[in-house]
Amino acid sequence: MEEKIKTVAARIAEINSGTKKLIEDNNVPSSIRNEFHLKSNQYDGMIEDLETMRSFTDKQETLENLLNQEVEVLRVRIEWEKDILRRAMKYVK
Repeated sequence: MEEKIKTVAARIAEINSGTKKLIEDNNVPSSIRNEFHLKSNQYDGMIEDLETMRSFTDKQETLENLLNQEVEVLRVRIEWEKDILRRAMKYVK
């Protein structure tokens, strides 16, 4: 499961960098820009916190719960990334 999470996280990072480039290279309103940067940092922080918590425990049940939380954060982030990309695309010329 951890390997799947790493694969999904790498794909999200790839999408995120593409979205960042699109936002920076086009006349996207600052409200979308700011939301993108703030939310990206929040999601990155959540993932980092969950990974840190996993490193502090060896209890299997706790590890599984943390992995499930990480999967959920990634799922929500994917939906948000799609939404912000859709909104930013309206300003691409």
